[in-house]
Amino acid sequence: GAEAAVEAGGEPAPARDEESAELHVLTLTLDRVDAFSKVKVSLPKDLRSSDGRHAVLKVLREVERRFADGVPELQHDEDLKVTTAAQEAAKLARRLEGVQERLGGVSLGEEEIAAGLAVLRLRRAAEEEEKRVKRQIREGQVALMKEELRGMRRVLRRLGHLSEDGVIGNKGRVACEVSTSDELLVTELVFAGLFQDLDPAQLAALLSCLVAEHGFGGSGGKGKDGKKEDPVAMIRTREMREPVERMRELAKRVATVVLEAKLPVDVDEYIARFATGLVDLVFDWCGGAKFADLCKMTDAYEGSIIRAMHRLEELLRQIIDAAKVVGNEELQAKCEAAQKLLVRDVVFCPSLYT
Repeated sequence: GAEAAVEAGGEPAPARDEESAELHVLTLTLDRVDAFSKVKVSLPKDLRSSDGRHAVLKVLREVERRFADGVPELQHDEDLKVTTAAQEAAKLARRLEGVQERLGGVSLGEEEIAAGLAVLRLRRAAEEEEKRVKRQIREGQVALMKEELRGMRRVLRRLGHLSEDGVIGNKGRVACEVSTSDELLVTELVFAGLFQDLDPAQLAALLSCLVAEHGFGGSGGKGKDGKKEDPVAMIRTREMREPVERMRELAKRVATVVLEAKLPVDVDEYIARFATGLVDLVFDWCGGAKFADLCKMTDAYEGSIIRAMHRLEELLRQIIDAAKVVGNEELQAKCEAAQKLLVRDVVFCPSLYT
């Protein structure tokens, strides 16, 4: 057998067909490997047992049966994609021939080349001009933004929100707490002492001017007869006319300061933003009126009234937070009382959709 041949100094040889074959696990050096086969077989995990070696022998005999003309060998270039220098050179030569054939089919005259170069130069010049214009636009936008920021700083300094050294004062801290409405006007109302002479219901009614949307009226536009309406005269609650008039004067002062700081603003349009159409509704609501009565007082939709009431409640919460920041306990208590009068009944019922 194979072991006896190795012990005698010979080399093991494959068994002839008429002999019973034995399978052994031997250690070989690389120079004894003649070729690798394409055929891949699965080997048992343990080849030390006779059963395992016998199973491999059956597989090898099946391979010989299927490949009667010889087991196919593994090709390094086709199967392993390993090419020699000569093969790589031949491949590159074929690619070069293909490129030369394509170049041979292209024929451009001097006139065509000159015309193409002229178009190319025009395109490059247009691209450079586009880059230059875009750069100028960016520089102009940056300069405009810087000028606008400088104007905003001038407004804040003149209204007392910032000191000359750029330090934020009490007005600035109050303005930082307000986001539902115009923070500049709200801050002026707080520090002008306008809220001190008002009871909670009047306070809520006055603040309704800051959250009123288009559709409630009282913005100072033209009436049905074509004449300009007086927003203050349209207020049915007489004790609210003077506070609203003072609020409009403060709004005019704020707009004038903004205009003097060279910022774009229309004074009349700025004042008209704070419509008076909700004043009577909020005053009556805080006095205990029913929501159905409010709907009869205006042509606005019910949803618009509810939305404005919610914005007003949010503004009251922000003013309460601002009062805490500056330590104004009187204003805080008055806003909390106004909030209690406002938040009630169907207007502030939790929605089925939230």
